[in-house]
Amino acid sequence: MSHMHGHLTIIAVYSPTEEASVPYKDDIFNQLTALSSATPPHDQLVILGEFNASCAFGRRGFESVVGLYGVWDVNDNTQGFQIMCSSKDLNIMGSCLKRLDIHRHTCLSNDSHTKKGIDHI
Repeated sequence: MSHMHGHLTIIAVYSPTEEASVPYKDDIFNQLTALSSATPPHDQLVILGEFNASCAFGRRGFESVVGLYGVWDVNDNTQGFQIMCSSKDLNIMGSCLKRLDIHRHTCLSNDSHTKKGIDHI
């Protein structure tokens, strides 16, 4: 897709859930890293989707990737997601914006207590 500053590359992702095997999840993040590496460096790159990864609390070492306002729980997919973003110099934008909790959570369970932010841009 072209825009006034050049080309825009959009990658849509649906990552495996926490129940998937570690090698399978690693393979998905490796494929995503390879796909984003194939994007010309002058293109604007946007990766969005359901990463099934929480972020923010585990931001130590990923301060340039994860902002201060993410969801404060982490899961098994968090590290792979943050490593992939760090390797491509990407920011997890939802964690950079101060919002009310009601707008921060993208997954609400039927028990009315479990809330997660697992969809990211």
